[in-house]
Amino acid sequence: RGKGIPRRLGILSLLFLVDQYGIDVIPEILNAARRTRNFWTGLNAALGISQQEFDAMLMKYLTSRYQFVFIFADTYAYWVAIVALFIVAFIVTGARNRKRAAAMEEEEKRESEKTASLLDDGRAHSQDRETDHV
Repeated sequence: RGKGIPRRLGILSLLFLVDQYGIDVIPEILNAARRTRNFWTGLNAALGISQQEFDAMLMKYLTSRYQFVFIFADTYAYWVAIVALFIVAFIVTGARNRKRAAAMEEEEKRESEKTASLLDDGRAHSQDRETDHV
């Protein structure tokens, strides 16, 4: 139980080794580990790298290959995205409501002008009738 990469990354470690060194390196590492009775010593004997070097190389490989997976696996990123979407939705809704209110005011203004114009025409027409009767 050292400070190295957790056991859960074992399969990813194997994929890394195969991708970087080829499939033939796996039996070499395992044979060297069996002879020395220590995996890290066997890794050093087969590849000439220490546990720390292996960990650093593996982390670099994983972050370059799976960088977007790490972003989506982080719940902090989800909460930031949710808050950002909420703020954008709030701003867009406010702008849309202001636009609708302005359009309704404009329509109301046109209708009241039209009504006033019709009333003025009606009064003028009734005055013309009165003057015709006299």
